[in-house]
Amino acid sequence: MDCSIDRHWKVVADALSQFDVLPEWNKTLSEIRTLTTLPGGVEINYQKSAASIVGLISCRDFVVASKRVCDQTLNDGKGMYLDLLQSVPWASCPETKGAVRGEHRLMAIRVTGVDENHCEYCLLNSTDPKGWIPTAVVEKAFAGALLEQLDFLMAKFPPK
Repeated sequence: MDCSIDRHWKVVADALSQFDVLPEWNKTLSEIRTLTTLPGGVEINYQKSAASIVGLISCRDFVVASKRVCDQTLNDGKGMYLDLLQSVPWASCPETKGAVRGEHRLMAIRVTGVDENHCEYCLLNSTDPKGWIPTAVVEKAFAGALLEQLDFLMAKFPPK
């Protein structure tokens, strides 16, 4: 999923990396918290999704390893934010009641600067929601959830 946002890339990157307020504007998430930080800046995070707003998939939770890079010198000096995530087993965070433990096989979020007032946002996502759900339902619900996430992002950063 790609889109253009009428904001400096660093403003968008800062919003995406502030976990304590992320669920306030990204309603596809009901909870996100850092469990621990490993050497090299890799974070182990707990994420809990809201039940799919399109009503097809119930609440899922994930434990992910996340590595973020935010650097003005990347992208020919126009700046780049990159967040790579993958599910990991984490003994101190067992499955929770009321949520199905899903698996992010790979998720990547990239924000690249275009100029002082514009950036490009790209989300790549390969997720197995687990549980018994027919493939057609999963594909429809995930497509809807990705569009909802884009709607929330665009509402956070409306055109100037």
